Amino acid sequence: MIRHHFQQTMSLMDDMRRPEWAEAAADLVVLTADYQTAGRGQGDHRWESARGENLLVGFVFHSRMEASRQKRISDGVVEAVCRTVEPLLRTHGLEVWMKPPNDIYVGGKKIAGLLIEHDVRNGLLVTTRVGIGLNVNQTEFVSDAPNPCSLATLTGQSYDREALLQTLTAALVLSLGLGSPCQ
Repeated sequence: MIRHHFQQTMSLMDDMRRPEWAEAAADLVVLTADYQTAGRGQGDHRWESARGENLLVGFVFHSRMEASRQKRISDGVVEAVCRTVEPLLRTHGLEVWMKPPNDIYVGGKKIAGLLIEHDVRNGLLVTTRVGIGLNVNQTEFVSDAPNPCSLATLTGQSYDREALLQTLTAALVLSLGLGSPCQ
């Protein structure tokens, strides 16, 4: 596994396309950032995230899976995010669910967004890029997003982003069968 952290970047999704990450020989590349100046969501949507408050992470891996099975990757990513936050929220009587195609909700509020992009060659998924924005400690949201929330707003507690990253990475490796997160 290769891990790189940016204090600030324009967009982790764009960073994952750079050759040093997209073509890395590692089973898994994990990129994180404290802040994105042009973080994005699905379509034209922007992802709001206060500097150093949330988990902004990108995963790059080479699946060599038939392109027709790409939903398995999407399902595995959703499963990994839910496995990461469910135990923290369950103790507060809260349930996590997915709002297709790419949002994770708690009640009627959005706690995470996912972007998944694939490079396909000869009917195979060659490279997969997964971007995840998980609202962790941010308590004030200023964008026009209609329904954001965070672990902190839901539970009244603050959380260690690095510990959440470790849990999320292990859950993703398990869900997608990527090998050991400790490589």
